[in-house]
Amino acid sequence: MKFIEKQIENEETGALASCHVLSSVTIDYDNQSVSAVIKSFVSKDKKEAGKQPIFHNIVTIAAAPDYDLAPNEWVLKELIKPAPENVDLSQQYEAQKYIFAGGKIKDCEK
Repeated sequence: MKFIEKQIENEETGALASCHVLSSVTIDYDNQSVSAVIKSFVSKDKKEAGKQPIFHNIVTIAAAPDYDLAPNEWVLKELIKPAPENVDLSQQYEAQKYIFAGGKIKDCEK
């Protein structure tokens, strides 16, 4: 299983998470849109030890993978892309879409 490694602080609790795992991916090929639920864990070690996520994010991507691509890997790569220069990250919706930008894709045992 792959995950995104990036330290993110939950705004509501101040809790830090560094291991972000895809929980579900919904692809709408007709409208070229993907919705992904990402669970965030304190660390890779805590996730592998069976601990629960401390928060989750729902991100919508305005694109869809080609049919021959592995959807989960495509989504992970899209999530870590940097925000375009014309995006106003002070706007909550825009900031949410790019919360994982700059993260690294790594492997996890479970």
